[in-house]
Amino acid sequence: AAAAVAELDGALMRCVRDKCAHHVLRAALHHVPHHRQAFLVDGLQAALPSLARHPYGCRLVQSLLQTVCEPERWRAIGWDLLQDAPQLGGHEYGNYVMQTLAQVAAPPVRSALAAALSPHAVRLA
Repeated sequence: AAAAVAELDGALMRCVRDKCAHHVLRAALHHVPHHRQAFLVDGLQAALPSLARHPYGCRLVQSLLQTVCEPERWRAIGWDLLQDAPQLGGHEYGNYVMQTLAQVAAPPVRSALAAALSPHAVRLA
């Protein structure tokens, strides 16, 4: 599985935007050890704001949130998403990313998410 994922290096964004190939990337996030797919996690992390707003990319960001286990990397991903929380919370696809963030985040990130979204509660409701 790790060798198959390695073949996707260089074609990541093309796969992200493909209605079938993004499923392969999601499976890789869940089944291939992260140290064997660093390019995948790095590439997704670098494109977080746009991926969170994409119909297939949002699913990948959700999988990323659910599977990343390195505390420093997870913290960076969580805080990157928090910077855009009010816009993502009201976005057609980004709201799913915010819901996943609220479900899987550590308490300090959840508190920061609530603080970022509460001034926009009426609009987001």
